Amino acid sequence: MLQRCVRCKKKSGSVTAEPLLAVKLVGRRAKSAVAACVYRSPGTVTSAFTEQLSNLFDQLVLLDSQFVVLGDFNAPGVTARQLDQRAIDVFTQHGLRQHVRTPTRGNLTSGNILDLVSSLDDQPNGQLVSDVTVQSVSFSDHHLVTCSLGVPPQPPVTTTYIYRPLRKVDVAAFSRDILSSRLYDSTVTDADDYAELFDVEVRRVLDIHAPLRTVRRRCGQHDIRQLSDEACQAKQLRRRLERRYRRTGLESDRRAYVSACSAARDSTCIMKSRADHIKTKLDEVSGDVGAMWRAAKNLLHNNRKDVFSDDECAKLVSTFCKFFVDKVNLIGSKS
Repeated sequence: MLQRCVRCKKKSGSVTAEPLLAVKLVGRRAKSAVAACVYRSPGTVTSAFTEQLSNLFDQLVLLDSQFVVLGDFNAPGVTARQLDQRAIDVFTQHGLRQHVRTPTRGNLTSGNILDLVSSLDDQPNGQLVSDVTVQSVSFSDHHLVTCSLGVPPQPPVTTTYIYRPLRKVDVAAFSRDILSSRLYDSTVTDADDYAELFDVEVRRVLDIHAPLRTVRRRCGQHDIRQLSDEACQAKQLRRRLERRYRRTGLESDRRAYVSACSAARDSTCIMKSRADHIKTKLDEVSGDVGAMWRAAKNLLHNNRKDVFSDDECAKLVSTFCKFFVDKVNLIGSKS
């Protein structure tokens, strides 16, 4: 779901010994932010952990991008609703603000704040973290922490097409206008001239009863051209039964919808069609290594272009300039 709103790129690195996952989120107008998720095993906060945490913050600052650090830190303080003082000192030294104020484990009065969401106090492009909420869930002993990130979603990919609303045409009125047109009282005898007249008159009458309309709509996430007719019909039936069930809420409609879902997932429908499509694409380029590589990249959707922000482009240009200037100076010093 997240990839429908923003583009994600996994960031690799070994800054801390604790489990760490960093993801760069790229939104509209190439605005980006780095989300670093940290998990620390329960236990006493040691100086080694605070040093690793400090190194992580230093690395994030060097990225020259907004960032948020979140996760299960397991660093409770001596009293309830407090953090360990050594962890607080690390956050304070790097100018980070901790946004979670409610216990994330236990009750509201004697629980501990174990799951944190932190970001810089002075974000250059506005507030990054907002609407932080903590709510209890049934599938974990920790509460669920949610927040909103100030990374605008990427604009949807749209397509524009022109059509005539022929289904709304008054057939009787359309027939009367055709009968009263020049098609029935014309003296043209040449076939080409009459074909041109036919085209002009029909277009004129259509512009009256079904004028051209320009519509823009979003492109789907998945291309269904690779599906067979049987698979497309199964998907349409599944979607139709889903709408009926959501409209009525009847148990019989729910069973019909579940049955349609199982039938659509059957090996003879969607999955088989996609597998056959992939096999056909690879068979077409069999024997050509280059074409096989391009087809595989296309099937894996690995041909998306990276979008860099203005700051990243400026940094890249300055780095290239410095490299070539140093190279020329080095050549000059050796001559």
